[in-house]
Amino acid sequence: MGMTLDMVSMETIDLFNRFFKIDGTLHPHVSVMDITPQREYMCIPLRIGFYAIALTAYRQEHIVYGRTNCDYSDGTLLFFAPGDVFHIDHPDFLSNITLLVFHKDLIEGLSLGLHIGDYSFFDYYKQEALHVSCREKTLILQRFEDIQNELGRPIDRHSRVLLCKNIELLLDHCVRFYERQFILREDEIRHILQKSDKMLDEYFEEKRTPRLGLPTAAYCAEQFGYSQAYLLDGLKFCTGKTWHEYTQAKRISIAKRWLQEEHRTIPQITKDLGFSSAKYFCRLFKEVVGYGPDEILN
Repeated sequence: MGMTLDMVSMETIDLFNRFFKIDGTLHPHVSVMDITPQREYMCIPLRIGFYAIALTAYRQEHIVYGRTNCDYSDGTLLFFAPGDVFHIDHPDFLSNITLLVFHKDLIEGLSLGLHIGDYSFFDYYKQEALHVSCREKTLILQRFEDIQNELGRPIDRHSRVLLCKNIELLLDHCVRFYERQFILREDEIRHILQKSDKMLDEYFEEKRTPRLGLPTAAYCAEQFGYSQAYLLDGLKFCTGKTWHEYTQAKRISIAKRWLQEEHRTIPQITKDLGFSSAKYFCRLFKEVVGYGPDEILN
């Protein structure tokens, strides 16, 4: 692909438009554009100061951006948050790219700004991209077109609200499509959780908690090469649990086994499993199991 150039910072939509030779900026905080990868900017990494959603198309049937055999191959959606690096680094696989970019100043104070953190896929790794069907791709392109049509109108006091509502509708569709992808990948996600279970067992058995603290979702995701956001969403999809609930259940399960099989004392278990106090451990154990740990020891 040639030599990679130094990273370039892009803080404004207008600079981004001009970089890709888009004539005229219709709105300083939003843009929709079609670009074709070209050698002149293919290797330039761009650190962007705004959100971006890129819909890409495959050339032939190459598996790229983490697509598995059970995924659709009619298009791929990539999500970028402010501070991320936008880099067109797969010229052999991508043809045209349709891009929606929007600045955080557009959404500040509105419903989308208040809930943008709920769209956790902005924090996914790029290999955890969303792969869409032909029907889904058509719907996404329609949302892009709706936003482009609104940008074609003169800016007035309704523009900002209508643009944000259209972007929010697009993101809500993406939530639905990602849930569909989780359904198709359920076996893969359950396999990840099985590996997580094994890792947690080893972590607690090796008594790392007193030295390192409780294992975090970030630590677990890093061990397997996934983003924290993707692991947490997969966990929620398969079990309905948060990471805190998941690790609490795991600790109580291990504590019960230690009490029954190894006859460890309550102070030992409290320390080795990282509970704040023996009193808290006993109360939580009784809530989950239905009886206190002392009843096993007696």
